[in-house]
Amino acid sequence: MRSRLALGGLAALAAAVAAFAIAPVSNGAGSAFGPPVKVTPTNGHGYEPAVYTDHYGNIYATAHKENWQLAIAPDPNSPTYTRSMSWAWASSDGGKTFADLPGLTMLSLEQHDFGDEGDMAVDDANHLYFVDTNVGDVTFTSWDIYGRGQYVLNTHRPLLPAGEPVDDRPWVAAHGNGHVFYFGNEGDKSTYGAGRYTVYASYDGGQTFDPLGITLPDSGWCRPATDHRAGSLYVYAFCTNDTGKLYSYVSADDGHTWNRYDAGTYNAADGESSWPTVEVAKDGSIWALYVDGLTDSNGNTVMNTLNLYHSTNHGKTWTHRDITPKKGRYEYA
Repeated sequence: MRSRLALGGLAALAAAVAAFAIAPVSNGAGSAFGPPVKVTPTNGHGYEPAVYTDHYGNIYATAHKENWQLAIAPDPNSPTYTRSMSWAWASSDGGKTFADLPGLTMLSLEQHDFGDEGDMAVDDANHLYFVDTNVGDVTFTSWDIYGRGQYVLNTHRPLLPAGEPVDDRPWVAAHGNGHVFYFGNEGDKSTYGAGRYTVYASYDGGQTFDPLGITLPDSGWCRPATDHRAGSLYVYAFCTNDTGKLYSYVSADDGHTWNRYDAGTYNAADGESSWPTVEVAKDGSIWALYVDGLTDSNGNTVMNTLNLYHSTNHGKTWTHRDITPKKGRYEYA
């Protein structure tokens, strides 16, 4: 697990979300940020937040609970006032307020399936998906979205199941109607296939998954993305290989087969190396961001650059540029 100390990121997340969703644009110069909103509940803490939206204007967020609250954390928003799964919130008022996503029953017992760190995705048929690692596997949860503030739990399973014996930092991507791709991280390149990440595909909204998956060869830290254009079958991953290479993995047939392409290089001596970020734009081109590190003679990371990558031919070739706004240390861009 990529464990870190909490850095107040959840309040910043909410502020950024609120600004994106509701702040006015002034003279075309950009958006003004509103006041920060505290998302974690009283006495609940967390880090590594991520945020997602749907076309209705709903905002969804998840975050890692603080390490000392992994087994059970206080949650006054829960029917039992506690939770064991990772934080999972929704907002229907532009980020002004957040509440727990609804459970299957009045007691929301699924909130007590242990979860260490999770990820979310929204497909193009109004379904929200959530995977949450319990180290040996992941829990899988989905909600049906009917409108602004209208989401109902559809499915919850305590196991996917996935073939790999360990499921570290999980990711999930989705598009179309119920085409869901869980990216499981074994943590090494020898225990389960010749790469860290294995892709487990579902084509029925997560009711069933391929339990064996397809391992991405030589993959290190990865992030997935899907093409949301109507009828597109493209699924992508942008990855390190742990030893200085950046790869793009491309599936043109909705996750059934994969090709790998060189995307760039990075400093393999950077001990703070982490996952890239990748998104598919409305025109089908792909944008990826990687935080590279400059190390001193003792191997300590002393400065970072933010490197933006762009592909207009489905991840086969890439251009890149340094977009670092100011010299300094950066993490988790």
